[in-house]
Amino acid sequence: MTIQSPQPDFVVPDGQALHVAGVATGTGGFEPVLVDAVQVSVDGGPAVAATKHVVAHQKVPTVTFSASVAVGDQPGAHTVTVVVTDDNQAHASASVQVLRDISVVVPPPAILIDLEPPFPTTADDPSVQDLVGTVAQTLATQASQLTSAGLLLVGPNVIATQDGSGIPILRLGVWLLDAGFPVQPPAPPQFPLPRLSPPQAVAGFALVPPLRRGHRTGFTDTPFGVRVPETTLQRLADFARVQAGNSDVESITVTLSAPATASTVVSGSHLGISFSIDIEETLSVAPVAGVDPPQSIPHVDSEYSTNVGSFLDWLIGALIPIVGGILVIGSVELAENADQVPGVVTGLLSGLPGRVAVHNTSLPAQAQSQFDFPQVVLDWSAFGVNDDGLEGAGDAIIAERNQAGARLTVAGPGSLNIPHGEFDVDTVYRLQLWQIRPDDGGLTWRFHPPVGTEHTGTADPGVLAEGADVDFDFVLPPHSLQGTFTISATAIETCGTDATKTISATATKSILVRTH
Repeated sequence: MTIQSPQPDFVVPDGQALHVAGVATGTGGFEPVLVDAVQVSVDGGPAVAATKHVVAHQKVPTVTFSASVAVGDQPGAHTVTVVVTDDNQAHASASVQVLRDISVVVPPPAILIDLEPPFPTTADDPSVQDLVGTVAQTLATQASQLTSAGLLLVGPNVIATQDGSGIPILRLGVWLLDAGFPVQPPAPPQFPLPRLSPPQAVAGFALVPPLRRGHRTGFTDTPFGVRVPETTLQRLADFARVQAGNSDVESITVTLSAPATASTVVSGSHLGISFSIDIEETLSVAPVAGVDPPQSIPHVDSEYSTNVGSFLDWLIGALIPIVGGILVIGSVELAENADQVPGVVTGLLSGLPGRVAVHNTSLPAQAQSQFDFPQVVLDWSAFGVNDDGLEGAGDAIIAERNQAGARLTVAGPGSLNIPHGEFDVDTVYRLQLWQIRPDDGGLTWRFHPPVGTEHTGTADPGVLAEGADVDFDFVLPPHSLQGTFTISATAIETCGTDATKTISATATKSILVRTH
């Protein structure tokens, strides 16, 4: 039996009954079994008998059915269930969810990710909720910045559904909404962002058909599709321009053109002279050299045209912090030269991780025994423009990490000068991690001055475990004109299912400090 109408997430108009229709079959052969009855109910309420019409000249007894049923006035999701009974009193049933009274118009997600999980799962599965919480925690800092400008970063919400071929998928969405939009409050620490109600999320997801995904290559990988509409990029560009506080830049306009072009036009005036710069980015994917397993990532080739002449260096310097503010999931560092004029897509991608180390206890139960130290490798097969949005596709491969690949570095200047008249200099160094996800409290540092007592501490490597920033105060001994300080760091990770297995990494950096 198949329900042909309504489609999932159909919004039932106020004051109207719901039309339910479909097709049911019995059993063919020498002794055919006919469809005897079709019953339709809403939310487990009283059943309504559907009208049947026999479809002639079929090898298998076939009927179409239809019924009109009342859907409750309660806002939100309602479940319509159809039960078919044959002459032998065997039953078949199917359900579809419809919506009633969605009082506000929910837009499509600002960021949409479709996942094809390797194992049967549901939206409330602990491993799925762990993924949702990780995304929310990653976005928390940027969300607070957007809130100050009257924008809400909402989500992620996740639903389990099927694509057009009936393949089970998970849809994960983040929304960028105006302040005052009705949302559910945050539930920190796991879910620090507000979220949509389930009916609201379903209505928003329904506006975007399932995305194209990469192809599965193994038993534990997860094909994915990603979409960021042009409207999201434009809203983020407008926000970033205002936040940068550069009054010379009057507008930033983002335009996407299929199959692979993004245009960022910056206009304004400087010293009374009008300027504009048109940055055209061509999108593709490119392989990463020397990695195992093989991997391709999004790639951008950028060209620009401008009428500003000698003001180009100034403009690039002004544009870089603006584009950096566009990024939702990371930070942007771009050289201030004419060869690296940043467009919106460059800013968006600069903080996108290619590989994420995870604990094996974060994997679905079926996969935990297969990996001691897993990492998620995002292997992209497509990245371009489709239907006024950035769209990408690929396969998230789970691969094993080992001791040989684990690395830790101390990033920062190798020499410092104490300003004239000061006694110390305060500088931030980054403990950068590769292919290791330290245990809680497992990323530690030691600060060795030229003389005196050393200092120790722990650092928080962040949600994605890419690294941690630590602020050090360099104080020379009395009457010293220079001295060498040493920063050392250690990272230790323990297998989540076997405490006898660990990987570790260490790093040391010497810093020469001088005084004028």
